[in-house]
Amino acid sequence: MEQTGLHETVSGKLATKIGIALTVSEQPWFIPRTCLIRPFAETDLVLCPDIYVLIL
Repeated sequence: MEQTGLHETVSGKLATKIGIALTVSEQPWFIPRTCLIRPFAETDLVLCPDIYVLIL
């Protein structure tokens, strides 16, 4: 289920602030719009984080 309301507002504003900071500091990182994270190879657990910064 997708998050909505206040939760989405907070994560959207936070992603914007982090994105601006990454641009200003000229980092080669980005925030994907959607992604799934598999924290451990030996589990079937998959997470869908609100914000995730990928380092290239």
